[in-house]
Amino acid sequence: MRTGAYSPASIGLGYFEHTGLCPPRAGTSALSDQRTAQAQAAFYGQRAEARIRHVPVPVALVDFSSQYPVVAHLLGFWPLLTAERIEAREASAEIGALIERVTLDDVLDPATWPALVGFALVEPDGDWLPRRAYFSGSADVPRSSLGPTWGRPGWWALPDLVAAKVATGKVPRLIEAWVLVGKGRQALRKVRLGGRLSFDPAVDDWWLALVGARHHLGDAHDQLGQGLKTLANATAYGCWERHDRGDQVAKMSYVRPDGRRCSGQVEHPETPHRWTFPPFASLVTAGGRLLMGALEALLSEGRGCWASANTDSATVLATRTGGLMACPGGPHHLDDGTEAVRALSWADLDAIRACFERLNPWAGRDLLK
Repeated sequence: MRTGAYSPASIGLGYFEHTGLCPPRAGTSALSDQRTAQAQAAFYGQRAEARIRHVPVPVALVDFSSQYPVVAHLLGFWPLLTAERIEAREASAEIGALIERVTLDDVLDPATWPALVGFALVEPDGDWLPRRAYFSGSADVPRSSLGPTWGRPGWWALPDLVAAKVATGKVPRLIEAWVLVGKGRQALRKVRLGGRLSFDPAVDDWWLALVGARHHLGDAHDQLGQGLKTLANATAYGCWERHDRGDQVAKMSYVRPDGRRCSGQVEHPETPHRWTFPPFASLVTAGGRLLMGALEALLSEGRGCWASANTDSATVLATRTGGLMACPGGPHHLDDGTEAVRALSWADLDAIRACFERLNPWAGRDLLK
C-alpha cells in the first residue's frame, strides 16, 4: 500500500492537514518574496565544533531535551502557524532597543523569546555571528562557522543577534529589522495523536503536546510516546526547509536578499515543498544556537569550557571535584608551567544545568540533561 510517508515529517504534516491547517507559504503567509529571501539568507543550520582534539580529557555530556521543539514553543510558532494571516511588521526601533538591553538573564527568561521572531539587516563589525566561508579553498563549497564577522551588510535571525550580544557585550549595528505577527485564527478540527491522545489545535501547543505525550500515555505506551516525540522534532525543523531536487538544468528567476530580481542557469534546481517556510527554519536553528550560546556563557562565568559541541549537546570538561588538567594550548598553567584547562566540578555543572529550568516547559524532566 502506498502511503506517501517519506519521513516522520510526512506523518506530522498529515496530522496538520487533518486538522485543516493551511501551509504558511501556500496560504496564510503575506510575506513578500523579498522578506522570504531575507529569512532564507539568515539560515545557517546547526552549530558543531571541536575545541580539544587528540588530547584525552574527562568530560560530562550535556544535552538539551528536544531542543528544536522547545525553541518552536518558546518562539511561539504554533500561534503563528494557526493564524489566518502571517505578516511582516517593521520593527527596527524596538529590536534595536531590545538588542541594546538584552542580557544572559533575559535569554533564560521565557518571556523574552516571543519578541525574537524576526530578522535584521546588520553591518557586521567583528560581531560574533554565523557566516559562510571557503575553509578548504574556492574549489570547495562555502561552509558555516561562528566567530568574528566583518563585511557587507547581511540578514541574521534575531536569536543570533542576541547570542552575539551575550557572547561579547557588543551591540551589532542594525540597519533594518522586522518581526512576524499573526492575525486572526484558523478554524481547525481536533485530532487524536496515535489514536489515543486528544489534541485540540485551538488550545494546545503542538510541540508541547507531542513531546509531553510519554507522560500522558505512561510506560505501557512508551513506544508510541517516543514516536510522537520524533514527529515533534521533524515538524519543528525539517519540513520548513524542505526543497525537492530536480534532475535537469533549468533557467530560473529569483529574488536576492536585497530585493533585486535575477535569473540564470541552475543545475538541479530545488523546488520548495508546499509546507516549506524559510522564516521558521532559520529561526528554529538560530534559537538552538542561542541556547548553546547561553550554555557557553554560563560555562565561561564559571571558568569552564567544552571540548566539543554539536547542535544540542556539548562535552563539558568536568570531574567530581573539578580543577586544572594538562592540555596543550590551554589558557591556564599548572605549578610547573604546563599549559592547562579547567574542569568544572559535577556540582558546578549541575548548578549551570539548573539555570535552564526557567525555560523548561515540562515538569518532571530536565531541559539540559
